[in-house]
Amino acid sequence: MIYLDNAATTGQKPEGVIDAVTEAMRSLSVNAGRGSYAAARKAVQIIEECKSNLFEIGRMNAGYHVYFAPSATIALNQIILGEEFDCYSNIYVTPFEHNAVMRPLNAVCTKTNAKLRALHFNREDWSLDTADAEAAFLAYPPKYVFLSMVSNTTGYVLPVKEIVDMAHTYGAKVIVDCAQAFGAVNADLSAIGADAYVFASHKTLYGPYGIAGFIVKDTFSVSPGLFGGTGSDSLNLVMPSANAGGLEPGSANIPAICGLNEAVKWLQRTGVQAIQAHESGLVGRLVEGLQRMEKLHLYVPPTDRHSGIVAFTVDGYQSHDVGEILDDEFDIAVRTGYQCAPLVHDWLGSKPYGGIVRASVSYFNTKDDMDCLIEALKTL
Repeated sequence: MIYLDNAATTGQKPEGVIDAVTEAMRSLSVNAGRGSYAAARKAVQIIEECKSNLFEIGRMNAGYHVYFAPSATIALNQIILGEEFDCYSNIYVTPFEHNAVMRPLNAVCTKTNAKLRALHFNREDWSLDTADAEAAFLAYPPKYVFLSMVSNTTGYVLPVKEIVDMAHTYGAKVIVDCAQAFGAVNADLSAIGADAYVFASHKTLYGPYGIAGFIVKDTFSVSPGLFGGTGSDSLNLVMPSANAGGLEPGSANIPAICGLNEAVKWLQRTGVQAIQAHESGLVGRLVEGLQRMEKLHLYVPPTDRHSGIVAFTVDGYQSHDVGEILDDEFDIAVRTGYQCAPLVHDWLGSKPYGGIVRASVSYFNTKDDMDCLIEALKTL
C-alpha cells in the first residue's frame, strides 16, 4: 500500500518509536507519580525528559509549561472549557479550523451567548484580509482567537505571527492548533508568542496514539476542566493548581510518552528542516504532475506557505469515489470528504464534489509514491 493519509496520522513510525513503546509495555507500565519505587520514579523522569525535548523542538522559553492530554481534541476541550465566556465574549476563528476547536466553541456559544466570528482570508492569494480583521477587532474586540498553524485540509501555513500580534494589541488570548505543524514546520513558538499551543503525537511528531498536549504561557490561566486523581493531596476534594497536576488528572500513558519521547529525539537527530525540505520536494513533484490534468482542480496555497498536503477534486467524480478507485485499483490510501473542517469547504468551493481528495505525505514517502498517484489519476 502507498499510504498518503499522513495528515490523519503518520502511517510509518521510526523503528526507535516502536521499540520504545514495546519496551515500556514490557517493563515500565507503571503509574508515574503514584509510587515510591524505582520504576515509578523512572517514569516521572521520562515524562519530564519528554516535556523538555518538546520544549527544545518548539524552541520554547522558560515562560511556558507543557501539559499532557490523551489527544489534541481533549487538550483543546480542556483549554476551551477551562475558560470563562459570557454574552460579551467575541471569539475569532479562521476558515481552516478543525471540529476539535469548532464544536466545543459552538457548545460554549450556545450555552453563554458568546459570539463566534470568522476572520476573512482572500481566496485569490490565501492571504489574511488584514483591513477586514482590523475593522472587526475594532468593532468587536476579541477575547480569544483560535487558529491552526497548518490547515489539515489544504496544508496552508497560516500567518500565525501576524494574527497573534494583532490580537494581542486588543488584549486577546491566542490558542494555536499545531496538530499538523509541530515537527513539520520549523517554527520558533516562543517568538510567535501565542498564549497556548496544542500538539498531537501521532501526526507530524511521528509518535504513537494516546498522547498529546498543550504548551501554555505562564500568564495564561487555564482552569481544570477534568477532575480526578493526581497522585498528590489526595484527601482534598479540590483539584490542585495546574503545575501540581491539576491539568493532568488520571494515570499518565507511560508507553505512549516513551514513544513520543523517542519520536522527538528522532526528529532532533533527523532535523525538522530536513524533514520539511523532503516533504516540500514531494509536494512540489505531485503538484507539478497534477497541474497538467484538465479534469483535476487543485486547492493549493502559495509555495512558501504550503506544508505536506495536496488537496484536489476531479470533474465528474465525487471525492469519495476517487478515493475508492485509488484504493481498489491502485492500493493508494488517501483521505476524502470534509476532514472534520466545517468552514473551509465553503471557502474552497469544494462542497459540490463532496469535499476534497487529500493526499498527505510524510518523511517516509518517496518520489515513486508521487509518480504512482499521478499515473493512477491519469486513468480517471
